[in-house]
Formats: sequence, C-alpha cells, structure tokens
Amino acid sequence: MKKSKIWKVTAITAIALLIVVSVLYAVSLSKPKTTSANDEASVTASQTTVTEASQTEAQTETPTDAKRTPEEILAHWTDSSQTKTQLSAYLKNVTDELSADFIPEKDRIAVFDLDGTILSETNPVYFDHLLLVYRVFEDPDYKDKASDFEKYTAAKILGWIQDGTYPENMDVDHGTAIATAFAGMTVEEFEAYVAEFGSQPAPGYNGMTRAQSLYQPMLEILDVLDEYGFSSYIVSGTDRLIVRGGLEETLGIPMNRIIGSDETLVASGQNGENGLKYQFTKDDKLVTGGEFIIKNLKMNKVSVIAKEIGIHPVLSFGNTTGDQSMADYTLTNSRYKSMAFMLCCDDTDREYGNIEKADKMYGLCNEHGWVPVSMQNDWTTIYGDGVTKAPESLEHYTELYEQYKYLLEKTDIPEYEYPGPELFYTVLYDYIENFKENYEESDVSIPCPVIIYEDETDREDIKVYGDFWLFNYDLNGDTLENVSGGSYPGCIHIKTTEEGYEVTGFDGVADGSGYTDSAKEIFGEHYDEFISSSEGDTREQIRAQIIANYVAANGLDIRQYQDYGWDPVPLPEQNIDSFYSSLDGDMAA
Repeated sequence: MKKSKIWKVTAITAIALLIVVSVLYAVSLSKPKTTSANDEASVTASQTTVTEASQTEAQTETPTDAKRTPEEILAHWTDSSQTKTQLSAYLKNVTDELSADFIPEKDRIAVFDLDGTILSETNPVYFDHLLLVYRVFEDPDYKDKASDFEKYTAAKILGWIQDGTYPENMDVDHGTAIATAFAGMTVEEFEAYVAEFGSQPAPGYNGMTRAQSLYQPMLEILDVLDEYGFSSYIVSGTDRLIVRGGLEETLGIPMNRIIGSDETLVASGQNGENGLKYQFTKDDKLVTGGEFIIKNLKMNKVSVIAKEIGIHPVLSFGNTTGDQSMADYTLTNSRYKSMAFMLCCDDTDREYGNIEKADKMYGLCNEHGWVPVSMQNDWTTIYGDGVTKAPESLEHYTELYEQYKYLLEKTDIPEYEYPGPELFYTVLYDYIENFKENYEESDVSIPCPVIIYEDETDREDIKVYGDFWLFNYDLNGDTLENVSGGSYPGCIHIKTTEEGYEVTGFDGVADGSGYTDSAKEIFGEHYDEFISSSEGDTREQIRAQIIANYVAANGLDIRQYQDYGWDPVPLPEQNIDSFYSSLDGDMAA
C-alpha cells in the first residue's frame, strides 16, 4: 500500500474515534449526578450558609426587615397618635427597595432643632442662656470679672424669664457675651465647664439634671431613624461647643453631627495675628477666641445644612419659626418624598406649656404642610418616670432678677452737644444733627463730619466741604449700639452774624447715576480727597474721638460703640482738639 493511502486511512480513523468520544461525554453529562452522603451534607451546609448570609445582607440593606418595627421603638407615643402613624408608614415606605419612594441610605438625612424640640426650653429658658446667667452672676471664679455688657445681657435674660418677652437683639447680644465670657479657654476646658453646668439639677423639675432634660419620645425618634438607616443631625441656634459639652453623655448623637452657632477658635499663641499668616505650633493649644461669628437660626440654618451636610434632608424636626426655613427647605425641591414635623407646646400639666404659642404653631403647620406633634396628646411621657414639675425651684431666678434688675433701668442720656468752645463748630454740628429727622428715634444722635477743606475767603459765605455722617445709637449697658445713620457729602454754607455763625445752605451730592458728576462739580480740585475720605479708618478715628469727648463731657459710663454685626470699638481718651483730621493727618482748628 502506498504511503498516501496509509495516511488517509489513519486520518479517517482518528476522526471517527474523536466523534465517538464526544458522543459518550455528552451522554454522561445528561445523566443525574450521584453524590455520597458526606457530599450532600457539604452542599446543604454551603447552601444554608449562603442563604443565611443573604438574609443577613438583606436585613442590613432593607431596614424594613429589622427586628423592631417603628411602632415598637416609639414606645412612649400614644396608640392614637396620627403623627406616630404617619412617621411609621413613611419609614416603612422609603426604606422598602420595591417602593417607588425608596431612598438610598446615603440620602436618608434628618435634621433636628435642639431647644424645644429635643431639649427642654422651659426650665425656665434655653440651656445656653442660663449658662451665661450662671457664668456672669453666680460663678465665684468669674462674676467679679464680668464686663458691663455681659452683666447687662445676663440681666436681660432674667427680665425675659419674668415677663416672657424675648429681648430685642438678644440673638447677637447673647452670642457675643458667651464668646467674651469664655474667651481664652481651651475647647476641652469650655466643654468640661458646660458639662459641669449640665450636671446641676434642672430648675422647675424634680428628678433630672439640666443635661437630662430631654424629651424621651424625641429620643425614640432618633432611635427609630438610626434603626432605619437615617443619619440625624442637630442644627441648633445654641453654640455648637455648648451642645457638645453639655449633652455629649445624654443626647446620643455623634459629635461631628452637632451643628450650631459659632465663635472664633484660635491658637493660644496667636495673639491676634491673622490666621492666614500664623502657623499652629507644638506649644499651642486651641482656645476660644472671644469673638461671636454667627447665630444659627432661620435662613442661617439652611445655609449651614448645605455647607456642612451637603445632602438635602428628607426629614426635619423643629418647634418655632426659627426652624421655619429649615422645614420649608426640607420640603422644597427634594428628590425624594420628605416630611417636616413641628412640636406644639400644648402640655401645661407635665410641662410649662403655652397654649397660645401652640395654637399659633398648629396654624402654621396647616399653612405650610408641616406635621404637628402634640406634646399633650401624642406622648405618654415627656421626661420619663420619676420626673415632676417643681415650680418653687424657679424662684431662684426671680431672686436673681430682683438683685440685678437695676442693670435694666433705663438711663436717659443727654442729647449730643459739641463740647468745645468754638461757636463755628457748634453751629456746624447742630446742623448735621438735624439729619436725624430722616430716621426713627434713638437714644442719641451723634454727628461725625469728615471735613475735606474749608474756604473762609468770604466771611459771608464760609464753605465747609466734607462727608457729613450722622450715627444714631441706643445705649446697651456700656455700649452705644448703632441702629441707623448715613452719609451726607457736600458743602455746608455758613455766614458770620452778630451772634456768631449761621448755616445758610447745603449743597448735597446727588444720589444714583448723578453721584460722580455732582461730586466733581461740588468738590472740584478736591474731588480725589473726597473719594479717599470714604476710607473707613479716617472716618472711624474721627468718630471714636467725637464719641469719647461726648462721653467725657457728660460723665457717662460708656466704654465702646458697636455697629451691627461688627466687634465693639473701645473709645480712646478724651481729646477735645482731636475732632478733625485732614487727609494728610493734620488737625484743623
């Protein structure tokens, strides 16, 4: 046989064998697989482990399968509570992956006010306001060091406790006084001080401390939200360091979820140097800087939520119009189904409620679409077993008020009069003071003329060019607080008379689009000097000296002035010659 035929036969045989082997393998795969008893047990155990792991994972990812239902966790809410029913249904719905309203866990954000929402604000007022009263009037290590402003602010709080009227400007005044009264403490020292204050018995109640004055049903809200995968944040008007120090042991919220009002923090060795220049050293400690930054109420709550949380909340809990912006923000333009709840202080038996305020809040809830929470009807308890009202313990604050109410007595301060001997400037100042008619009444109006130059070539028409400011102040303790005022740039015309001097007219710079052309026409070659006079340092030096001379001339106990939102400015020593400053620094007679 030839080699080519042998090769063909071999190839055909190999192909046939391959086909047979393939068919036999396919048949074997189609037959049921048999295993030993040990193999079956191993497979069963493996399947069980996988199943248990899947169930555990499902429970973790889907909180609706949690061991406790919302109703079980909300044990101190009445069975008839519609608020409890609505919240429970909401939690089950938004944590169900099959629901159209499902919210991923990363977006389950809830925001809470503190005072009056979780923490009592009726023993007898806010925790942080009573902290200031204690620091200023009762702390043996500090009360003799307290400033007049701190004492006045604390006295206003005592007055508020007596008449129930929240003092004007208290938000900023209290924040400022807290910052100064605790300036220089390390963060740890400050928080420890607040914790010690929180351990005192709660005024107005038996059976709990200040830090334990927490609404038990609201703590259950925090619990149920945690169980259902929500992250809860405190967004409070109280200083965040006060919340952290006072409630760290009782509130149960991670400290990085406490957001509140703020004061400055600086390095112990910084000594006023700008933080962009100063470097923290190994010898430094972080201390309170003594300056108030912001009160976290109303729109400020919305801003801070966006800045510090960065995720739109889906649940909001509050109790006053200070929380209104936060509540409406939660309900507005949310990607998910959202709800806002407001507590109504309608319990006068277990709490020091206020029916008038509660009714007002019920009306606002109806108007805004918020869910009302009735402290009287929705809760089976407020503070827990063993806590009872003790009105007699509130008499302590009445006694403090009687002791310090003299600080609140209104002291009429005299109208401003130029204290120097020059009749020329007396007439000039009197004329500027007449601008007060453009403003609401204040305790005192004080002129602040920034004089550019004077032209006395014609005694019948002396021209005084300048930026004539008028500031209106209310007296607050040892501080003149600026409540209004404005600038009146132009030229005042004065003539000599037998009695002295008389203002005959005023050429004022036009407002609006005509300002520049009008100023150039009036000031002429001195226009650039006029423009540079608008620099704050020049005006503020003159202003401070004018106030200091007024204070000295009238024997007033005033140490500083303050513009709204700015730090107080200490007054210099009296100097009757230092009223005016030309732009080159020379004094004008």
